[in-house]
Amino acid sequence: MEIEPVVEFILKARKRGYRDDAIERFLLDKGYPENIVLSAKAIAGKPKRIDKRSRAVKESRTSIVIVLEDWLKDTLERMAKDDGISMYNEVKKTLIRGIPPEYASAKTKRQTKIRKRIVNKVKSELRIRIEKGYENIDLESVEEVVEEVLKEMKIR
Repeated sequence: MEIEPVVEFILKARKRGYRDDAIERFLLDKGYPENIVLSAKAIAGKPKRIDKRSRAVKESRTSIVIVLEDWLKDTLERMAKDDGISMYNEVKKTLIRGIPPEYASAKTKRQTKIRKRIVNKVKSELRIRIEKGYENIDLESVEEVVEEVLKEMKIR
């Protein structure tokens, strides 16, 4: 078994703020031999110091229950899968650091609902104008136009 990918994984996990004991436990749980994990840790060297904010969060532990909307749960699950960590650790990491931009830009159900409301409101206003005799009004292009306007206004 090659040790190089394990060393790279350890270094990436450290950059993301995970402690060596958690990384080691994860690798062992995934079936990596203990001698490979320990050797990879030695090759990776000592971890860098954790900033005081992260340490303060880790030292003061409080149990809480978080109820997530479906879109946020799905986003956190994708992030956890991409990072190769548990959902628990992903939530913990996200509470400390926030959601990375590459995940935060995904459309949420709430955003979609708001967009539909805007489209429906515009269409109803245009129907009123059509009833009053206005011509050349295309209801089919409303969604596309709304999307363009929201982008121009930098509303995502």
